[in-house]
Amino acid sequence: MSRPPRTTRPSQSSDTPTEQAPDQILDSAVKVFSEKGFGAASIREIAGRAGANHAMIKYYFGNKEELWRAAVNFLLERQLRELDLDRIFAEGTGDGATTRRLCEQLVRYYARHPEHSRMIVQATMQPGPRLDWMLQRTREHHALFEELFGQVQHSQANREEIIAMLYIVVGACQTIFLLQHEVAGLYGLDVADPAFVDRFVTIVCGILAPPPSGSDAQSAVEEGTPTLHTRRTRDGLELRILVPDP
Repeated sequence: MSRPPRTTRPSQSSDTPTEQAPDQILDSAVKVFSEKGFGAASIREIAGRAGANHAMIKYYFGNKEELWRAAVNFLLERQLRELDLDRIFAEGTGDGATTRRLCEQLVRYYARHPEHSRMIVQATMQPGPRLDWMLQRTREHHALFEELFGQVQHSQANREEIIAMLYIVVGACQTIFLLQHEVAGLYGLDVADPAFVDRFVTIVCGILAPPPSGSDAQSAVEEGTPTLHTRRTRDGLELRILVPDP
């Protein structure tokens, strides 16, 4: 990350080591930007949540615009690091194993970091230079996901089908955490509860990457887990979700 030249370092609290300060500031920035958007977010609040001060943010990031850009880079890099996509696809064994592994990691990532989806949604709500910059940055991110999704889809799948599946899978894995407060208000569910996350992994994997035919598939149905069935038609790929009777 580039830093504006400074001749002296800003003062900081003794419980915030210098080498940890940038990441603490960026983590705080992602949360504030995701909650309030760029316009309503304040450097003062970001600094306060990070246990830093205004001078420290100016030292590391210069201004609010540069801090926002650094925060976008921070969350994208964090996602790639925590998902470890190379390992997921290297360990794939076919029969939907790769997709199941990917879905599980995506669910657990968005459960840990619901601010990721919120910040992206906040940024996409208003066209302009800031959105243009973010799309340029996320284009590389999406190209990687598109390539990886292409590896696990039908060999005859076209690009539109791959992109559609990408959004279906990512949407299924992140939406309930993005709408955490709505789910709590309507249904009284705490989606951050580890027990709920474990159950949600089972449900999502059962729908998007059901086990192969046989005893495993039958047990999934008996346990009440929805399953996804695909069928190629003349017009494209048909998706059907089978929800077992209670």
